[in-house]
Amino acid sequence: MTDCIYKHVSIDIESLDTGTNAVILSVGAAFFDFEEHDEVTIKDTLHVGLSVEEQLKLGRTISDRTWRFWVDELTKMHKSPFPDKMMDPQQAMVVLGNWLTKIKRHETERLGKTVRIMVWCRGPQFDFVNLNSLCHQVKLPDLPVQYSSVRDARTFCAGLTHEQRDDLTASLGLCPHSAVDDAMAQVHHIAAARAQFGHPIT
Repeated sequence: MTDCIYKHVSIDIESLDTGTNAVILSVGAAFFDFEEHDEVTIKDTLHVGLSVEEQLKLGRTISDRTWRFWVDELTKMHKSPFPDKMMDPQQAMVVLGNWLTKIKRHETERLGKTVRIMVWCRGPQFDFVNLNSLCHQVKLPDLPVQYSSVRDARTFCAGLTHEQRDDLTASLGLCPHSAVDDAMAQVHHIAAARAQFGHPIT
């Protein structure tokens, strides 16, 4: 792995349950990289909405508590946090998998070295497990990310206070509960934790 270069993707999902077979409302992803002086650059984003009806047919779940959360939150929002188009679940997972593959291929060709994509989730046992479980239900392979390449942003950023995270998110002008905006906010939280605590990114 001495010639391996790490590139990074932040992923967030919005869902209707807190289990690992949850109906997924949307998936947001941000491809980012660290530049000189620990500055972070977001190079590409993806925002995909998924059909609730089609996921219910697959047996995915909705909890009353999470449903009530969304009803309450949506009444407070000035704009929808979801994409205009809600895709068939299989199509959405194909789009996400192709996007990840394209990043790795492009960066490998650009740099002329082996590239490893590190995926950051705020609880990989939730976001990424839900995504792969949906892949299996729609007869697709796991997303093209090595098991050992999934990183826990929640633990990595645990040293930041709630106020630090909230202030940073607010300063970016992002939409709460938008999966892609939450993925971008997570990028900046990771960068802040790295700068403050000197955490290695591996």
